[in-house]
Amino acid sequence: MSYQAQNTAALNNQLKVQELTLTTLDSDIISVDGADLIVKVREPLDVLLKATKTAAAGTITGVARASLTRVDSDNPAIAGKQDAIRVAATTLAAGDVLEIKYTSQK
Repeated sequence: MSYQAQNTAALNNQLKVQELTLTTLDSDIISVDGADLIVKVREPLDVLLKATKTAAAGTITGVARASLTRVDSDNPAIAGKQDAIRVAATTLAAGDVLEIKYTSQK
């Protein structure tokens, strides 16, 4: 359960942020493209806010925002629909967790 702001502007900001928590078991929405991960959100993305990777051993690593780009879920080589997130130079091993926060277009 999370806190819901009483201020309308703050509440609207809270509600627009989406979060995904991914592991290697989420192969229906993640794929590998070379050395990058593609996260197929399949809804038009607006702002990519942050990503954090937690290794199976417990090491937490922030992913630079510059490593997050919007791409097409069907063809990650182009911007296209911008309904997927490319996480550059990131892979997931068994036991790793990737958390991504983003906003969708309205």
